[in-house]
Amino acid sequence: QRSQLQLDPAAEPTSSAGAARGPGRLRHLKPKSRVMPAGGVSQESSILADALGRLQADDHADAIRLCLVELTAALQGSAEVPRRALRLIQDSASSWAKWQRKQISNLEDEKGSMTSQLNGLREKCDMLKSAKEAKDRQLQDLNRELLYERQERHRFEEHSQNRLAAIVKLQQQLRRSEEARARQKPAEPSRQDVVRHLARMECEALLQAEDDVREKLKKKLLLKWHPDKQPSAAHSSLATQVMQEMQNRAEWTW
Repeated sequence: QRSQLQLDPAAEPTSSAGAARGPGRLRHLKPKSRVMPAGGVSQESSILADALGRLQADDHADAIRLCLVELTAALQGSAEVPRRALRLIQDSASSWAKWQRKQISNLEDEKGSMTSQLNGLREKCDMLKSAKEAKDRQLQDLNRELLYERQERHRFEEHSQNRLAAIVKLQQQLRRSEEARARQKPAEPSRQDVVRHLARMECEALLQAEDDVREKLKKKLLLKWHPDKQPSAAHSSLATQVMQEMQNRAEWTW
């Protein structure tokens, strides 16, 4: 008895290069019914069941190899053409396996390169994050300084306004005081103020005079303000005070 395995004719490879790109799909791997030995499952059915499981798991190369095992056992003793076809299928499966291993190696290399790039990007992101945090701290410090400067400027403006208001108030008080003083009558000078004023006026001539001239001026002033030369007792009293004040001034003793 022989199991019959049906393949898709349209997908059957015609060369080793075509087989390297991928084998034709199996329509089904279910063998025809056979007489099973008592007490177990035949080795041929076990191989096909295993091949079907590999095919369902997308392990095509191993599925083809298992099918080739089954076909080799079934075609022993046949013509040369089927055996050559079997060898072609074997070569295709081997080529396909090599191609898969190369693809896997390329994918692993690409994965390693992408992993390295990803690590580099992560490091760069960490650096940018650290730089951003530093800039944020600087910005916070600048904001605090700006807030402090604004508060200081506000206090200075408030202080300046208070000082200006105080100056305006003082100017108003000074103006009112001057106006009130202007409305008041000037106070009469005291007798002592009059005496000092007269003595200062009489002694002014002594400041620029020479020594011999000074003595003559002194005699004239003493004669002028002598109490006995005055017309009344009130004038005599005033003359006595003026004479005493002149003699007490610094100009008189030069």
